[in-house]
Amino acid sequence: MYLIECIKTYMAAEKFTWSKEYSVNNEILDEQHRHMCEVANQIADLGQEKPIMNIKEKLLFLLTKLGDNVLYHFDTEEEMMKKQNLPGTTEHLEKHKLYKKEIAKFIERVREGTSDGIELHKEVMDFISEWITKHMLGIKTEAQVVENDQK
Repeated sequence: MYLIECIKTYMAAEKFTWSKEYSVNNEILDEQHRHMCEVANQIADLGQEKPIMNIKEKLLFLLTKLGDNVLYHFDTEEEMMKKQNLPGTTEHLEKHKLYKKEIAKFIERVREGTSDGIELHKEVMDFISEWITKHMLGIKTEAQVVENDQK
């Protein structure tokens, strides 16, 4: 029964659709966000592939790709934030560190090969979904960076 539930959850991973509400009014950051959503969607698509039990290599590839994109994005965003000397920058950078650590942990779990692929995919999708929502919609400091950087 547990396996059937995992498979249903796994197969139903929701895709991320870019909308204007995600925009931070900076084309550079918006394009980076769109690209991260595309990679997240590629991860979600793994649940549609057959056989679904054989996804660890693809998940490793896509997590690495997402991690690389995130590092590049964070570098861009952090440079803008530091340049503007915005309040809350230190806290924001700490959130970036936590995110990078979580991605690294997922990558390590895939490499170790000890985690169930279906359950790991679900955890990755939950994490990415929460992060996209909080990062792109919930962090006002980034919007300040964008507005200030374009002046």
